[in-house]
Amino acid sequence: MKKYILLIFAICIFVGTKAQVVINEDADVARIMQNFTNSNKSPDKTVHGWRIQISASVDRKQVESMKKQIERDYSQYQPIISYDKPYYKLKIGAFLHKNKAESALNGVKTKYKSAYLTRDVLKTAELGKDYE
Repeated sequence: MKKYILLIFAICIFVGTKAQVVINEDADVARIMQNFTNSNKSPDKTVHGWRIQISASVDRKQVESMKKQIERDYSQYQPIISYDKPYYKLKIGAFLHKNKAESALNGVKTKYKSAYLTRDVLKTAELGKDYE
């Protein structure tokens, strides 16, 4: 019986105490970690992600005209024109996750039936909240 009372007493002591952990971080470690964080938030940092390709053509004027139409129809997505000899490619959006890109693609396909997903290199600044 005394063993049980001592066991209960010991448990009460351990449960009743509040432990505190204090971490004293070295200034050099803090500086290195801050530099790492800043370099990974750099607007020039790139990641692999997804875009929606709307069109590809050898006629630059046609692609630029379509870009203006896209800006009116889908103002929430930033359209970009890239050149991959001999084609000018019109793409919209910058998605880190494929499921978000597919969701956006479903909406875009109502007007642009030939649109499809494509892998692309994205600047982290394009991703906004999705990358933070």
